[in-house]
Amino acid sequence: MKKEPKSNIVFYHKECLEEILKEFQKTFKKENVKINCHVKSTISVSDLDKDIVEHMWVKVVSIEEFYVTGTLDNIPVYPFANCKLGDIVNVYFHNISNVVY
Repeated sequence: MKKEPKSNIVFYHKECLEEILKEFQKTFKKENVKINCHVKSTISVSDLDKDIVEHMWVKVVSIEEFYVTGTLDNIPVYPFANCKLGDIVNVYFHNISNVVY
């Protein structure tokens, strides 16, 4: 089973992450999202006593007015994640933090 390499994992302070997301969304246009491209989004992971947000890549399979549907394209870092590689998820455009064409 492949896991995200540690070199790809970057931790940001919450305020810094919000600033990066705002900067990305200034130039982001949903018209640029295409089928088979990848988008990075926050995926909520719930544990019994806390909520964790993990950033994951999603391969786009369909595009709707307000969101895309796709498959998770990396393995969650947190072993208790309520999602796994290949799961179908919906990602709202306002939650997209990166796009790879």
